[in-house]
Amino acid sequence: MEEFDQFVDVVAEQMLALWHHLDPTEDTMI
Repeated sequence: MEEFDQFVDVVAEQMLALWHHLDPTEDTMI
């Protein structure tokens, strides 16, 4: 299950980076 947790962490980080790239003005929501 550790591998899955690491995978989720990586995906979440990627999605947050993408979100910020697409919508940098919505910083305050996170």
